[in-house]
Amino acid sequence: MSKRNIDFKIVMLTHKPNTNEEYPIYIRLTKDRAIANMTTGVFCSAINWDKIKLKVKSGDKRAIYKNERITQFLTRLEEFHRHLDTKKRDEITVGDFKKSFLALDTNFGVKAEFFNLVDLHYKNLMEIGKVSTARNFRDTRNCVSKFTKDKTIFLKNIDYDWLSKLEHQMKKEGNKNSTISNRMRDIRNIYYRAIKQDLIGEDKNPFKRYVIPAAEKTKKRAISFEDIVKIFKFDITDYPELELSKDTFILSYGLGGMNFTDLIQLKYSNFEGEKVIYTRSKTKKEMYAYPLSEVFPIIEKYKQLRTKTNYILPILMSEDLTPTQFDNRKMKMLGRFNRDMKEIAKLCGIESNITSYVCRHSFASNLKKKGVRIDIISQFLAHESTEVTKIYLNDFDDEEMVNSKNVLNLNEG
Repeated sequence: MSKRNIDFKIVMLTHKPNTNEEYPIYIRLTKDRAIANMTTGVFCSAINWDKIKLKVKSGDKRAIYKNERITQFLTRLEEFHRHLDTKKRDEITVGDFKKSFLALDTNFGVKAEFFNLVDLHYKNLMEIGKVSTARNFRDTRNCVSKFTKDKTIFLKNIDYDWLSKLEHQMKKEGNKNSTISNRMRDIRNIYYRAIKQDLIGEDKNPFKRYVIPAAEKTKKRAISFEDIVKIFKFDITDYPELELSKDTFILSYGLGGMNFTDLIQLKYSNFEGEKVIYTRSKTKKEMYAYPLSEVFPIIEKYKQLRTKTNYILPILMSEDLTPTQFDNRKMKMLGRFNRDMKEIAKLCGIESNITSYVCRHSFASNLKKKGVRIDIISQFLAHESTEVTKIYLNDFDDEEMVNSKNVLNLNEG
């Protein structure tokens, strides 16, 4: 004869930490020696978990929120169990109980509802400083909210037809495939997270049928070596307001196509002789570059105008910016840079639209035209994907990189 009650216990599973070295908190269901685990969606470091009180310690800055969520989830499980009729409560297995509970759209900490899940993911991304990624999910949320007219949408209602209608609506509104692809990938990301958290079953997964539209191939944004020379030699005397942007362009190109985010964080301490060593923000990988000769006069100029920070460029005015403050400042100055470079291109008689990406694409394109191997270009640009450089090879020695950078000597222009 089966026991009438299921036992519920809060447990930390210490065999699968997340990327922050935090462990998931589950509710363990036990009956007749059978066990089923149900995730609360809460993660906690081992040092901040109270094994006696089975709660998150105050050392965790989100302890109150996490404990409330665990308690709320446990309460919902106990309420659901309590409201089963006597016979069913006596006969039900922990596996069937779990399935029955998940089949309902009940609110257990975060309910199986799209907007709640996006909001939670957005908050987590912001807390770990991934502001740009968080912004993308916020934009996807706004897109879905517009489509549903602000009505809640439960995961079980996100099926093949719903996704197809959303795609159709976005196309009607003039969105490009790249935008649609990004939005759908965000939705899929949220859905897969929900599956891992046992908020919905894998059998409901609409992405087994629905195919996310392929993003358009990125148009080539490289400009010729001759146009690069024009920008480098552009006389800024009558246009002092464009000086910072011109210098930023030269540094980006002259440092191996360094992207804007890494460039504005570059410090004098990154220079070791004629070698620059830095950590790429996107991949967290240590990279190095050998600057073109045109870089050093600019470095020296800003050294004389040095602000209270150790950054080379006077763009970030503090080294203690929060992730949000950093992202806001970066986006503001990136917008200014792109506008200024559009003006410089016009003054130089260059028809191409010049943005921050042009430096990287042009650097790679000009290296290729000079006959430099693709694997060396890949190393210069710190690429991690074959989609970008079509090759993924091992590091090569410093001497080969030094020799390769000389083919872009602007004195040839």
